[in-house]
Amino acid sequence: MKLHSSDSNFPIELIIDGKFVEKNLHENHISKRNVQHQIKKMNKRTEDVFYAVQGSDGKLYIDLYRHDIENPIDKE
Repeated sequence: MKLHSSDSNFPIELIIDGKFVEKNLHENHISKRNVQHQIKKMNKRTEDVFYAVQGSDGKLYIDLYRHDIENPIDKE
């Protein structure tokens, strides 16, 4: 999904560690509601998001926490 914002050649961090970066939303005229809607479409909550960024292409990229890891330690 493409978000509306000012033209930027740099990625804009929107969520870090499950919390919105309010300053970045405000300064770049990005709607928190639109971001929340995209997260909800994934059947997730903001708290489930480790990192979300608006890329330099204007698209939203979301990285979720991974709570369902079966083997967190590599075995040899």
